[in-house]
Amino acid sequence: MKNIAIIMTIILGMISYNSFGQSSFTEFSLNAALNPHSQPNIHTVNGLESMDYHGSGTLGLVISQSDVDAANTGVYNYRLDVNGDLTINSADAYLIQQYVNGEIDYLPGHWNMLNGIEKRSWLAKYLNYSKTRAESIGQSPKWTCGYFMVQESISTFGIEGIPPSESFYNYSENGRWNIPMYRTAVKVTLGINPDITTNNDGHFVNATLVGPNTTERFIGDPLKMSNWQFTEPQLAKVVVPGDFSISDEGPVRIFWYGLYAPTGDYLQWQLVSFDLSQDGENGTKDHTELVLENPNKPVEVDTEAPVVTVENKTLEMLQTLDTSPAALGGYTVTDNTDPTPTVVIEDESTGPNYSGYVITRTITATDDSGNVGVAIQTITVVDTTPIVATGDDYEEFEYSTTLDLSSAATGEPTFTDNGAVESVTEVDESTQVMDGTSKQVNFVVTRTWTAKDFADNVTEFIKHLDVSDSTAPTGDFPENKTVEEGASTDPSVTGEPQNVLDNSNLEVTVEFEDTVTESEGGKTIERKWTLTDIVGISLSHVQTITVNASQPFYLTVTRNANNLEVKYFSKVDEAITIQVMNIGGGKMLKTQSTDVTKGSNTILIPLTKSFTFNLVRVIDSNNDATQSKSFRDF
Repeated sequence: MKNIAIIMTIILGMISYNSFGQSSFTEFSLNAALNPHSQPNIHTVNGLESMDYHGSGTLGLVISQSDVDAANTGVYNYRLDVNGDLTINSADAYLIQQYVNGEIDYLPGHWNMLNGIEKRSWLAKYLNYSKTRAESIGQSPKWTCGYFMVQESISTFGIEGIPPSESFYNYSENGRWNIPMYRTAVKVTLGINPDITTNNDGHFVNATLVGPNTTERFIGDPLKMSNWQFTEPQLAKVVVPGDFSISDEGPVRIFWYGLYAPTGDYLQWQLVSFDLSQDGENGTKDHTELVLENPNKPVEVDTEAPVVTVENKTLEMLQTLDTSPAALGGYTVTDNTDPTPTVVIEDESTGPNYSGYVITRTITATDDSGNVGVAIQTITVVDTTPIVATGDDYEEFEYSTTLDLSSAATGEPTFTDNGAVESVTEVDESTQVMDGTSKQVNFVVTRTWTAKDFADNVTEFIKHLDVSDSTAPTGDFPENKTVEEGASTDPSVTGEPQNVLDNSNLEVTVEFEDTVTESEGGKTIERKWTLTDIVGISLSHVQTITVNASQPFYLTVTRNANNLEVKYFSKVDEAITIQVMNIGGGKMLKTQSTDVTKGSNTILIPLTKSFTFNLVRVIDSNNDATQSKSFRDF
């Protein structure tokens, strides 16, 4: 059997990285290719009846008593070979009769309804059928593994359309067995056949999704390798990894390969791949729309009503209490099949009122099968909550004769109730004494509010109004004065505070204190005026009185290094001119103008050259006073 394998490196690469567009295929062939759980039923595309396949059980479109009678004649027809033994006899008629009578739900060839054991059994019937063909065509040198694989998929899965010029394959049984058998690319096992010398040798087999080998139906994840049964088309037998046909170290790639009738092109999709050198059991989904769950599982009829569970509630009354189902909750709805049953809620209420009330809530849930579940929730609203008072309980005020301490001016607390406030009363107590002393301006008012609701819940709120006088008296203080020596410095001459006032309109004491500073040019009096109210709050201001001496200024000269240091006392801020002259030669050595301030000033005059006898003269800005000072150089 040298033709059993062929070097398929290029073909394997093409399968793994094919770039054929999915839009090239019809919707029918695409859906069939991507659903490994179901019969392809390619007959409707090729113009044949949907029941025209091996073991369908009927010569028409519906299995009936006439099919039982036809099977009993013994005349062979592949449709009536329901037990797959390639003959027609009473055994086939018996199974069809059971189906017609409703004793069984499906026949052995109804692939969509079979469990894992039954699928393997029916696949074995097909392999028995294909064995004779494999033995006959296997003698032809041109038939390699790829051709065998294609013929198997034609006889089972079928292809859409047959090219008019195609005569190589046997299309007379296109889709005859109506089994979802896929084409599969593998690598062969080294060391078994002497013709296989390299691990790059590829091979083609077929694969069918049969699911677990159990009696459970409608299961079988295509991404689990144990759910696939692999068959060697040249031997018409089941093979597993490690056999000659499939290496247990190479890749396994399951793909769909079909004919696109309008163009006559063979195109393909890769569906699933497994890497036996890694985790061979878990495969990779190579096509995003591959159907993973079996769509043939019958939909069970639901007769179970939704379950509505409620929680009765007792609520404290609120003026804005939201008792809607969305806000309150307290119920759950579950159903065995419908995750979101339709819920209708109806309320009956004895309120609302301030003394309490009851809401009777009926919750009705209907699932998508029309089953109805009902439950009643009781919501009781009561009022046991006292009134809540909020506000400032302490506030300070500055005393004035126009101070308004009424509630309207100082503010009232806010009373809120879960029901409604019925009444509020107000009482004041004050420590103020109108005796002209500090008790008249420093005092506390204790204000008590009492609120009551309709349920006789009572709340008191107390606020302390603390009044004090911290404002100093005000007045217009006298301006600073300058007088000549011998003049009077009495307040009646130099000025006294005027317009003295206090926020209490009570007596203010006026006092002053002098601080005298003597100087060469006279003296300075700092007169501190103090205004004090009855509480002891005072305001002070310093008035400066300058007393000029009879000599308005003085002058001293000192020679320091390269400078003359001139000290000059002025009675006012003014501009002066300083002249430095040599007496002996009558030469002007330096002239410098500068600004001086009232009082003592020190001026440095740069002088790098001088003579023995010198004179310094200071001339004020008005030229009305001069003073000279001689000095001797040394």
